[in-house]
Amino acid sequence: MFTVLVSTTSVSFGFNGKTNDSTQMAVIAHTDNLRFDLIFASNNASINNVRIEDANGNTVFVDYFKERQEMRRMYNFRHLPYGNYTFVVDVNGKRETLKVQYSANSSKVLNNRTLAAN
Repeated sequence: MFTVLVSTTSVSFGFNGKTNDSTQMAVIAHTDNLRFDLIFASNNASINNVRIEDANGNTVFVDYFKERQEMRRMYNFRHLPYGNYTFVVDVNGKRETLKVQYSANSSKVLNNRTLAAN
């Protein structure tokens, strides 16, 4: 198992100025190519845990929460090998995935999603 450095920031924010019951999740790649921020906001759903899996589906990191409806958390991939990774996010018991590519020259997010209201 590898080490992933984590930083937590409490935030209050909205996506696109919307105040409906949708759940929003996004990953942002930092320009240093080492870090990714996971952002989650919902009026009606909670995030319970986040797993980071490598391209083979092996879990390299697990992060647990006490049902948070808003959060922004930084994950530092510095000690992981370069490659594709998946953030597997448990939202109210449902598995949601966000894919990233970690590389020396151009780390990037491969997908982000807006979840339907529950």
